[in-house]
Amino acid sequence: MQQTGKYALVTVTTESFIPGSLVMVHSFLKHNPWFEGDIIVLADNMEPRFQRFFHLFPNIHIEQISQEVIERTDKVSARFTQFARRRAQFYSLDLARFTNYDKLIFLDSDILVLDNLQDALSENAPLLACGDGFYYNDKLRDAKTFEYVKKEDIKPGQETWPDTFNAGFMVFDGQLLRGNHHDALVKMIDHDLFGSVTTNHSDQLIFNKYFRNNFKLLSGAYNFRLGVSEMIKEKDGITYEDAKLIHFVSKRKPWDNVQVLLTIPKFSVYGPAYHKWQECWLDFLDGMDNLPTVEQISHG
Repeated sequence: MQQTGKYALVTVTTESFIPGSLVMVHSFLKHNPWFEGDIIVLADNMEPRFQRFFHLFPNIHIEQISQEVIERTDKVSARFTQFARRRAQFYSLDLARFTNYDKLIFLDSDILVLDNLQDALSENAPLLACGDGFYYNDKLRDAKTFEYVKKEDIKPGQETWPDTFNAGFMVFDGQLLRGNHHDALVKMIDHDLFGSVTTNHSDQLIFNKYFRNNFKLLSGAYNFRLGVSEMIKEKDGITYEDAKLIHFVSKRKPWDNVQVLLTIPKFSVYGPAYHKWQECWLDFLDGMDNLPTVEQISHG
């Protein structure tokens, strides 16, 4: 099937996530040969010695994180220390800068793509995503604190959400982003907002709040997480074998060998998923014959 319209694949990376970012993009292109769009990598001052690896991909754009996102993230991280080591999670909000696409696909850099995602792109919705852990646990979130609230404890006038989504996989329709939401999203990186929040969510909290009435949930096949695999099976009828992508959330990064050792005994499907990630990593490494030099990157 041919691509119709102007598409972009967007991710965020940091120095420690570069192996994951490379595997994500490589696996996406391998399983989605129809894709002819731009690949946008959001990063804060990525050095040319790392940029050159991304230039093995076609239509690559390394984009600097906007100054306002960095400044606001600095302020929030200084006040709420839980974000100090996870500040890059806010960087995904910069995706709203790119308003000239018909479809914008955002994937976290700890994702391995296993199948064609084109079926999801044909869905008619402003924003497509998959349920988060609370959704699969049938838990309600308080709209203000984003924390779990029991049905019997809901107070009069209290707003609760039963269907929040994970921000690791999102597909934005271009019409939604052409509403110029970037400034409003970035302004939500604010100490007043996070002063009322009792969870450690960052970009996911903001995306859920801001696009509350604009999203549609897809099955967990498009954002398969090992920690909720049994609940995805129960709620969606989706198993590991059905997954179109694997999302290695939390500390369970397949490029971190210590975490691999600790995680394999916990989840029966982590071993097979890890092997698939490693196969893709080796496949990428085998294709570096045309790796540009730092000088070539620096001179365009």
